[in-house]
Amino acid sequence: MKTLNLTLLDYLEYKSKYPIVYSNGDIILYTFRLIGTLTSFINIIIFLRKQILYSSSTFYYLLVISIVDFLYLGLLLIANVLFRTCSASSTQCGEFLQYVPLFLFIAISEFLSSSLAIFNIIVKIFLTMQRILVLVNKTYFSKLRISFVVFILLIISLAYYSTTLFSSYIAFEQVLLFNSTIITEQRIERTEYGKSYAGELVIVILSMIRLFLCGPILFILNIINIILFKKYLNKKKSTALQSNPTSNNNKLTMMLIIISFLYTFGNMPY
Repeated sequence: MKTLNLTLLDYLEYKSKYPIVYSNGDIILYTFRLIGTLTSFINIIIFLRKQILYSSSTFYYLLVISIVDFLYLGLLLIANVLFRTCSASSTQCGEFLQYVPLFLFIAISEFLSSSLAIFNIIVKIFLTMQRILVLVNKTYFSKLRISFVVFILLIISLAYYSTTLFSSYIAFEQVLLFNSTIITEQRIERTEYGKSYAGELVIVILSMIRLFLCGPILFILNIINIILFKKYLNKKKSTALQSNPTSNNNKLTMMLIIISFLYTFGNMPY
């Protein structure tokens, strides 16, 4: 137990003086997350239109990606702002909300956000491989039920980062004030597993695999996709069999290639 030579009013005043500081980097980051949340919401509205959603199974996966992006960016933004605001001063958010940002930080910032991020990467790899198989006249992935694929990929993603749930915990410390009043403070601490070499190594390995998947793997698959797509177009031009549905499929393939490339290059600094 920690002892402070303060009265309750002095303690509350002391806690309220902690400044909530947002650096320029934080403001830029939160602005981009807000923009990403809004654009993901717009994408959801667009992909929910029947004439788009029912035109190809690919749009179902793009809808799922948009929903995941919306949850990922939105929840991460809320968790970080709450954590910054409420952890800076226990008087800013009340007794109950003192503990909410700490829980959100562990559950969302460390586990859920990472799981949703790896889920999006796996779905993009799945879509890219699906287009590659379509270009070589194979329909293995196309025959799979969308709900089944999404469920399996989501389970894999949640299990992938499940170890992060055992890396941190909310620690409570009682503070004895001058007038014998006891105040409970809370903070995030690393568990023995989280502080161990094995725990840190697991996090590094998981992050490296994630970076490898959204970097070299997705990039190589896109190069293969472009090569096969170019051969496919040349073949269609030579046989003069291109029709409107084929033209729509071509546009869809090009769109997926662009999305995957942008996602790969966007994750390079990360």
